[in-house]
Amino acid sequence: MIDENSLLKGTVQIVADDTEYDQEKNTFLGTGNAVAVIAGQNSKLEADTILYDQTSQTIDARGNVKIVRDGQLTTGSSFKFNIDSDEYLITNPDTCLLYTSPSPRD
Repeated sequence: MIDENSLLKGTVQIVADDTEYDQEKNTFLGTGNAVAVIAGQNSKLEADTILYDQTSQTIDARGNVKIVRDGQLTTGSSFKFNIDSDEYLITNPDTCLLYTSPSPRD
């Protein structure tokens, strides 16, 4: 489980069935049930594979992509995201709003 509150803003944390770090390329690869959280973005990314390039500050996710951001769920087949510029490209997007009923007041 990833705790976004314990991460520094802009920090990327990836958990997956298998993770690899390539020191030469400065990349992290999460494969199988991969989840990425970017601190300060109020978002969570899930995919079959997630590649995070620390040098270029980009994330490339492929296969069964799901992004939850600010109460909105977007799904697609692939997702590219630049953390610094907040620009992204998603292939075959489908978006819906997530609604959670307000908690009853005392």
